[in-house]
Amino acid sequence: MLAENLLARTAQVESPWKPTWLPAVDVAGPAQMPVLRGCAPVPEAIGMRSFTKPAPEALRSRMLLHGFVEDCRLIPLIRDPGRYLQLAAEHLAVVTPDLSMRPGMPQHERVHSAWLNRAVGAFFQDRGLTVIPSIRWASLEDLEFILDGLPLKSMMAVSCQSILTHHEGRLVFEQGMRTLLERLRPQQVIVYGSMPTVIPAMVAGSCMVSVFPTDIHRAFKIRGC
Repeated sequence: MLAENLLARTAQVESPWKPTWLPAVDVAGPAQMPVLRGCAPVPEAIGMRSFTKPAPEALRSRMLLHGFVEDCRLIPLIRDPGRYLQLAAEHLAVVTPDLSMRPGMPQHERVHSAWLNRAVGAFFQDRGLTVIPSIRWASLEDLEFILDGLPLKSMMAVSCQSILTHHEGRLVFEQGMRTLLERLRPQQVIVYGSMPTVIPAMVAGSCMVSVFPTDIHRAFKIRGC
C-alpha cells in the first residue's frame, strides 16, 4: 500500500501538511519545499544500509543510512523521525527517504511525497547531521518543484530501481539527470543500485560518482546466488 493511503495528504500545493516534528526551516518555491544546506562529499563511505536494516554498530560511522525502501516501511520514519535520531547520528550521513513518485499519480501527491522526503531531511539536518537529498522524479515537470531548496555544489543521491525497465522511463531519467547536473553542479553523486551507462558521460569528470549495491543485491551476493 502506498504512503498516500496511510498518511494525511493535502490537495493544496501551496499549503502542504506540516507534521508537528518539523522544525522552523526556510522554504522555497510555490510548494514551500524545505531548504537543505549543502555538505561536503563523503568519499570515505564504504556502503549504504536502510533505516529498516541498519549495519552493525561497528560499521555505521563509515556507512550512509538510506530510505530507498517500500513506502509502507517508511511510514514509522515519516511519522516520527525522532525515533531514528540516534541511529541516524551513528552514520556518516543520512540520505533522505524515497517515497514513491510514479507516472499517473496526481501532481499534488507527487509534490507531497517530495515534500515529506525533504522535511525528514530538514529534521535531521536541524539536529546537526549530514544530510544528502535523494532525488526522484516521475516526469520532467516534477523538476520544477524538486529543484526548489536543493543546495548547489553539494551532494545528491539517486536510485534507478524500476526506472530503467522501459524506454520512456529511461528517457525521463536521462533528461532529468542532465538537468539536475546542470542546475545543481554537485560535487558527488550517490547512486543506489545499478548505474546507468549515461551517467559517466554526463558527469565527464566534473564530480565524484559513488555506486552502492541495493540491500537485495547485497543479500543475494552474500548467499552466493
